[in-house]
Amino acid sequence: MDDKEPSHPLSHAPLLKAVTTVHDIAVAQAFYLRTPRGYTEHFSLLLYFTLIECTGSTLLLRENLRVAGVAAIVRSALDAFIDLKNLQKDPEYWRSLEAADSIEWKKLLQTASAKKNDFLAALTRDPNFAEYRSTISQNVSNAAARGIGKVDVEDRFDNVGQSALYKSLWPLLSADAHNNTSLLHSRHARTQGDAFVLELYSGRGAFGSSGLLTLAEMLMYTSEDIHETYGFGKGMVSEIRAIVDPLRAAAEEADKTGNFPD
Repeated sequence: MDDKEPSHPLSHAPLLKAVTTVHDIAVAQAFYLRTPRGYTEHFSLLLYFTLIECTGSTLLLRENLRVAGVAAIVRSALDAFIDLKNLQKDPEYWRSLEAADSIEWKKLLQTASAKKNDFLAALTRDPNFAEYRSTISQNVSNAAARGIGKVDVEDRFDNVGQSALYKSLWPLLSADAHNNTSLLHSRHARTQGDAFVLELYSGRGAFGSSGLLTLAEMLMYTSEDIHETYGFGKGMVSEIRAIVDPLRAAAEEADKTGNFPD
């Protein structure tokens, strides 16, 4: 009989297993979502599928104790989560997403047309380049005429009552994604006496496994909303909440006691 004390639910192995199960449930039940019938539904599912895939990508990295890139993926997932909440609040929000895309493409095509950037040379060689540039420019003009443009990141969070997430999680994920020096040190430098030992693939950084719980929570909320609106009800993904709620309770208890898993 094994008398070993069971692992804390938020330690690496059990948390990884739990979030993998959450991801797999979301993937399996996505089959039952109906085919998009309009732009709002189309973009809702695009964002939801992105959130699922970001979770899957993060799991693969964490399974192999790889942390570089995790913050960038979790930030992409957070973007998808917030954009989806905006779309649920305003069914026309997809127009802002489209406008933002066109604005970025317009800048890129303008740079390419100057023919001073070798990395963009292939774009100008496309026989339809002029048509693409004209269409994108017209899209931007049409959106501007309707008062539609790119929504600032902070505003996207504020619009759906998630300013706390923007002021806390967003800066942390961005710092890692942008290779801020403090995050570089946490990933690759280990203190030894008065010096540092530099390491590859240490498994440190990316805020440990906390990003996995964040992904699981976002996937729980969005899965319930998506299946309630575009499927056969949130009961289709009830198993996700049965997994995530105990993890959230364990996290709250750890916050109170300061007893965090290794």
